[in-house]
Amino acid sequence: MNFAYGVIIIVGVLAAGILGLIATSPDDIIQPRIIPIEQISVNSYIMPKTATVGDVLLIEVEFRDDDKNIVDHVNYDISVTQDGNTILSEPGSHRHPGKHPIHETTILDESPLEIQITLQGLGHGDDISEPKGIVTTMTVVPEPEVEPEVEPEPETLPMVTTISIPAGVGVPGYEETIECYLPYEVTVTAGATVTWSNDDSAVHTVTSGHPVSGIDELFDSGIFMSGDTFEFTFNDVGTFDYFCMVHPWMVGIVNVS
Repeated sequence: MNFAYGVIIIVGVLAAGILGLIATSPDDIIQPRIIPIEQISVNSYIMPKTATVGDVLLIEVEFRDDDKNIVDHVNYDISVTQDGNTILSEPGSHRHPGKHPIHETTILDESPLEIQITLQGLGHGDDISEPKGIVTTMTVVPEPEVEPEVEPEPETLPMVTTISIPAGVGVPGYEETIECYLPYEVTVTAGATVTWSNDDSAVHTVTSGHPVSGIDELFDSGIFMSGDTFEFTFNDVGTFDYFCMVHPWMVGIVNVS
C-alpha cells in the first residue's frame, strides 16, 4: 500500500513539472549571452614627409589604431605617382612586428608626389580580417637640391712685394693728395720680403716706428738715393709702422700674418 502511494506522488511531481514548462512563456527562457566585439579602424602613418629633388624617396608605413597603439601584421598596397607616372607600386606589402618594409621610389624631379596606401586587412593567409579598404593619401612636394657650400679658397698672401716711393713726395703737403709710399699699407705672409724702391729724385729712409712715437729699431734703410732699393724680410706676425726720417710726413704700414 505504501509502495502504491509512493508511485502516485512521483507521477504527480513529474506531471506538475511538465505543466510548469508548458505554462512558461518562450520570452522567459534564458537566452545565451552575446558579448559585442569592438570594431577598430586602423590608420596609416606615412614617413618621411620630406623629399629632395634628385634623390630617391624612402617610405615606411606605420599603422595605429584609434587609441594610437601600433598595429602589426597589416596587409596593404602602396603606390606613388609623379607627373602622372607611377614611380612606385608594391601591392601585397605586409608589416611584421620589428620588420618594417622600406619602399624606394625612382629618382625624383620637382613635381609633387602623390602617395597612396590601401589597407587590405590584418593577419596572414586565410585568416585575414577586417578592416579592409581604408585608403590613406598624402602629397609631398620635393625640396630643391641643396648645393654644397664651397669654402672660399684661403687668401694667398705674397712672399715678395714692392713699395714705391713716388716722385715729389719730399714736398710738404704731398701726403694730403697722394700716398707717400705706394701702396701705403700692404699685407704679406710671415717670411715675406718687402722691397722699397726710391723712384723720387730726393733721398729718403725707410725706418721702423712712427714720427710721433719714434724709432723702434726693427729695421732702417738709412739714407738711400734716387734709384736705390731697400728690402727687409718679416719673419714675425704683427703690424709694423714705418716712416721717412728725412720727410716725417711720409708714413706706411706692413701687416704680417
